Amino acid sequence: MTLFQRCCTILVILDLHGIARAQLQELGGGSAKPVKAAHLIAELQAGSTDTTSGWPKTLALVLKLEPGWHVYWQNAGDSGEPPTVDWVLPYGLSIGPIQFPVPKRLPLGPLMDYGYEGTAVFPFQVSVASNPAGSIQHLRAHARWLVCREVCVPGRAFLGLDLPAPSAKTQNVSDLIYSAIAAEPQPLPSSASVRVTSSHDHFTMNIDTGRKEAGAEFYPFGEDVIRNAAEQLFTSTSSESQLSIERGDI
Repeated sequence: MTLFQRCCTILVILDLHGIARAQLQELGGGSAKPVKAAHLIAELQAGSTDTTSGWPKTLALVLKLEPGWHVYWQNAGDSGEPPTVDWVLPYGLSIGPIQFPVPKRLPLGPLMDYGYEGTAVFPFQVSVASNPAGSIQHLRAHARWLVCREVCVPGRAFLGLDLPAPSAKTQNVSDLIYSAIAAEPQPLPSSASVRVTSSHDHFTMNIDTGRKEAGAEFYPFGEDVIRNAAEQLFTSTSSESQLSIERGDI
């Protein structure tokens, strides 16, 4: 990372910290309606219904973004932060951690962010006790996010979701949630192998899938693993692909 890039990153971080110190108004009242916030619309959606229990198997935070604006993956890249959701749950219902589909590389000047444009969908897995107390008809959640273009704007909303009665046995399949879950990172099949070699300023991944691949990108879960904005050099033969990436820890 050059001195200019480091300075830019520091300025972005300082700016975000300044925003965080300001009082941030939470929009919405927890009802089952989309909430219009700065540069996006936020809502909760339910996925497919479990045919045995009648409760949704998945829920999702859905952020519909204005053109040119983005929100972040779990590793935001050179700047930013991912969305968070704090659920208000009745007894007998539990919800797993937020899940992140594979992001896009989003250049921002000399920096590189990892995130989503258009409609960003963040799924959650739902677990229901065998005998939940009472009828669970409405869920609420406090959501927070950072939406960015040339500038970044934080947002908060108190969202709600009406659930069908378990006896209804509805099949409310959300294509958005299904597609988001399908786009989450998956382990390589057992037939594939990865070999990593490292030098002072690069590391190289050799991925043997037994076929010629059209392309590949590397997204690290941890920060400072790679130089995010550097080009990732990809080559492929009939059975093996290679990805050369600049290290960020030098």
